[in-house]
Amino acid sequence: MKKRWTSIVMAVCLCLGLITTMPAETVLAMGEMESTFQAYLDYDHPTVGYEAVSIRVSDSGKRKHKDTGTIRNGSLVTVYPNKTTINEEYGEIMVWISGEGGAGYTLALDMFERVTPYIENGFMEKKYQTTLTNKATIYSTPIKRGRVTEVEKGETVTVDLEKSVILTRADESFDKENGSAFAWIETANGSSGYINMNSLRKTTDNNSNLMPKGDNIGEMIYDVQDPAENMELPVDMLEQVTDTASAVKATEETVQGMSEEQKQSSTGIDLATLSAETATARAAAKPVSSNEIIIDKTSVSDLQAVAAEASAAVENALISGGVTPERVLSKTVTLTSDSLDELSIRIEPDILTSGVDKVRVETPSCALTFKISDLEADLTKPLVVTLQELGSDTENAPADTTMAMVADVRNFAEGYETVDMGFSDISPLANPVKKVKVNFPDGKMTNAVTVSLPSGGGDKTYQAVVKDNGKATASKYNPATTAIDGKINTSGTYTVQTNQKNFSDIANKSAEMQKAIRYLASKGIINGTTETTFSPDQTISRAQIASLMVQALGKMDNSATANFKDVPKNAWYYHQAASSQKHGLFSGYEDNTFRGGNAIQKDQLVNVTGNVLVKEMGYKVLGNPSAYLSKYSDNVAGWAQSMVALATKENLVVYRTNGTFGGKGTMTRGDAAIIIYRLFMKIW
Repeated sequence: MKKRWTSIVMAVCLCLGLITTMPAETVLAMGEMESTFQAYLDYDHPTVGYEAVSIRVSDSGKRKHKDTGTIRNGSLVTVYPNKTTINEEYGEIMVWISGEGGAGYTLALDMFERVTPYIENGFMEKKYQTTLTNKATIYSTPIKRGRVTEVEKGETVTVDLEKSVILTRADESFDKENGSAFAWIETANGSSGYINMNSLRKTTDNNSNLMPKGDNIGEMIYDVQDPAENMELPVDMLEQVTDTASAVKATEETVQGMSEEQKQSSTGIDLATLSAETATARAAAKPVSSNEIIIDKTSVSDLQAVAAEASAAVENALISGGVTPERVLSKTVTLTSDSLDELSIRIEPDILTSGVDKVRVETPSCALTFKISDLEADLTKPLVVTLQELGSDTENAPADTTMAMVADVRNFAEGYETVDMGFSDISPLANPVKKVKVNFPDGKMTNAVTVSLPSGGGDKTYQAVVKDNGKATASKYNPATTAIDGKINTSGTYTVQTNQKNFSDIANKSAEMQKAIRYLASKGIINGTTETTFSPDQTISRAQIASLMVQALGKMDNSATANFKDVPKNAWYYHQAASSQKHGLFSGYEDNTFRGGNAIQKDQLVNVTGNVLVKEMGYKVLGNPSAYLSKYSDNVAGWAQSMVALATKENLVVYRTNGTFGGKGTMTRGDAAIIIYRLFMKIW
């Protein structure tokens, strides 16, 4: 008996990637694989029986605790690896599962057939007809339970690849290549169910576009040149703006410097809009002499009127110049201080009704920008934020380029603590950079504030605002102000560093994918799967995307609560799911589940990006989505059409060579990085 359990424990440990020194009471370290997966309960123990499997709410083993329910053998269940434990007293593996009979612990991971969709990356979506190579039995489940009927050799059937699956024993190392494929078929007399894929005749006719490789399946189109990618803004003129008239002049200069292709490009329109918003912020500015700055409705009332006037004027200048804004222009007011001493910024709750969108506090070396709607959760009472320049940081301008390993980085893509997720190329900065200290009430804000610091000169692509603990923030270069903008919500000291990351397994990928991965990794938004690899071809889960989104937007709220019934509070992504639900990024399924362990579908990810544009940046929902959906030769699900159309218009979608959208296909980590990169470049 002891030998038997030792073997099982070792198998589980190998399956779940555990090291041999892991404590016995914790079988799975949090987040080392997706938090849940779907599986068929397939228990064939001769002495226990085949009808049902017992469950209990305690993990202490069957000797001390009574069963609390049963789950029918052969049914589809959800397995929670992060709750799997080994009972210390008896050495029994206890697996937490949920199904129609309830939820609880049961014994042995080897009774589960793990389910993976047969279709990967949206390559195969259509039904097709073929014939059987041998007589076969159709079952209602792929584990051959629930006999439906028999079909004869040579009979013509319809194969639905979207319902087809691959099964792998959950107690083995998951290897899809060695899994068993089961096809969902429909017969001429109306019967339907699963048969082994080997019973189907290989098709070599017009159905060849269903095979999972080759140009005919609609491979992704990468490296399309954006005419506005390197578009420059009239920074000198923007710095000279003092009123509405000069704001209009700077906006006109922006438009006049654009080509016709740039005026039609979503990137060009976004940058021109950013330039106009920056001009508005400079027009609606006034100096503050005291080291104590009060931000309330009264103190910004005069600037609010200027911002409203300037915003309308620069929008008209854009339209007159042939650029139609695709979002509502943000109205920012600016308070400037020449003081190099510590500033105390007091924000009163009535600022929420001031009519301004953002308040920017500028000093000679940096700026803090508060998005008013993001302050609501914290403005139950006045807030006091302090800002202090600590001088220039010469340590981050090394004389030699070095290859360093950055340790103790929070892996937001995977949801667990890790040490290093790629090589970090720390390059010399051309100029010494500023260090500033920011203090928030109780050390944190619910939503992020934007801190703007001078760049270090040179190539700004991989420069990021980095906290004193070495953690990079979601940050990027602002071409209208020439500063590096970073999203922060915790107290600390911040500076600018070059933090380029690289991975050994992306060299053969498209230039666009490599750039997106390296860029997002340098900003602390996404990380790899090991110290040196990114695994661009692996699928990415809904939980991981939720985590990435709240990190990129600075919307991680540890006080948020999730009401998804399948997201327990001990799930690694609980706060990420709660935050994404709070901000309307993920709404979940009709049955109130989140299904965080599921690989995210393309239509789901694109729908999220559209929601971000609308809710975070004020993009306008399209009145004629069909005008953009007609680009695709297949249908887009009704619930996603509005946001997919917007994302298509804004060039967030990675297109395919066969013209289909492929909404039901799952996303790889590499393709998801491209979409998130394109989205991140539109978030200001």
